[in-house]
Amino acid sequence: MSSHYLFPPIPKIDLTNDVTLIIVTSPIQIHPSTKLIDNAIKGLQGHNFSCKIISYDKPKQNNVNYDKYKEIMKNKYPDFIHLELEQHGHFIGAFYNALAICKTKYVFMNQHDIKLIGTFPIETIKNTLDNDCNIIFTHHKKKGLKPSHWFPIIENTKNQDILKTWGWCERIFITKTDFMINKIYQCYHKKPQPITVNFMDTIFFRQFKRLYRKTQNINTYKDINYENNKLVYDSYWEQWKPYCLKKSICYHKHLCGRTITKDNLK
Repeated sequence: MSSHYLFPPIPKIDLTNDVTLIIVTSPIQIHPSTKLIDNAIKGLQGHNFSCKIISYDKPKQNNVNYDKYKEIMKNKYPDFIHLELEQHGHFIGAFYNALAICKTKYVFMNQHDIKLIGTFPIETIKNTLDNDCNIIFTHHKKKGLKPSHWFPIIENTKNQDILKTWGWCERIFITKTDFMINKIYQCYHKKPQPITVNFMDTIFFRQFKRLYRKTQNINTYKDINYENNKLVYDSYWEQWKPYCLKKSICYHKHLCGRTITKDNLK
């Protein structure tokens, strides 16, 4: 992916104490229908953002339905900035492209086929982000997280609304703009070679697998006895500091953009 999108440096500017909404979108089978992203946007009603951006990834080849979709979106949502990536960048490239024009201290990211269920306590969370926390996200588990899921480390915190988790989910999250810009840039420009060509999988899943295999000589996270190796995992967690909102606060529903077709679209 890095050969397609180079993640250019972003000049540092003074940021306002507000929140920018970024919705990342890309071609899916139901286009030019906007039904899924309409549902995603409806899930955000009642939340306040000083700026709203829809960031469109560029497909690898021409896509007439996607072009029609973008035109419909621009007419339907004139209160958004519509930002089109000039090169194919996948999710992370489209997100980074939107970060490049943010003028707010915080960004709230929502993917185009993910609907928020409940209310994300943005103003409260802003204070949490300012106090030794970098990412706060929602999860799709209506019944809540369990250690058997792909977050093998889950801990309660003094803040009753959030859980400390080893990984994080990029479906819906809020973060500090400068933090995320710098971390993404570092991952793709580290010398002598980039850390990743697949941001989420490499940063969390693969790195964690390497850690537990190396430190505990086991092959599956379900067998982890992390109490004996907590410092090893925490040293890596400290670079990202992600927390998950408890399901009683809010969670998200996946609308399955990759697999839904025009035939089963209702």
